[in-house]
Amino acid sequence: MAYVPDGKQKNGVVFTLQGIAALREAIERAEGIQRVAEERMNEVEQIYRTSPLAMGLMDCDMLYIRLNEKMAEISGERLERHIGAPIRDIIPAVAEQTEELIRTLFETKKPIQGQRVIGTIKSRSDDPRLWESVYEKLTCRIEGLSRIHALLA
Repeated sequence: MAYVPDGKQKNGVVFTLQGIAALREAIERAEGIQRVAEERMNEVEQIYRTSPLAMGLMDCDMLYIRLNEKMAEISGERLERHIGAPIRDIIPAVAEQTEELIRTLFETKKPIQGQRVIGTIKSRSDDPRLWESVYEKLTCRIEGLSRIHALLA
């Protein structure tokens, strides 16, 4: 940046010097945090990929955020079709039961375990099914958002 004391003539350059040790430490801490976050995300991905249980994560609007192949298999829809879709669009025959459980969970903030859901899926509407389910409320500390984690067996 040019130094212009009288607004007309350039008389030199102004610059500042700062130690970068603190900046380097902050960058190293951030990189360490990122590595841990990536490891945790890989663990979650592996659990979703290998679990024999159907697993799903829904937001407070009852839209699918994430699920595993087993959950998609139970619903009779492709996994990709679920993401961002409301429960009612994917499993309409059990949507009312499921939505009521989720509303109860949000109100009471207590996990729901061993709840039975009975219904059919689109691809096999003549074949009633029974699922034993567990619903837990998760709150993201950073975003402050609540989500529902569901397990079906």
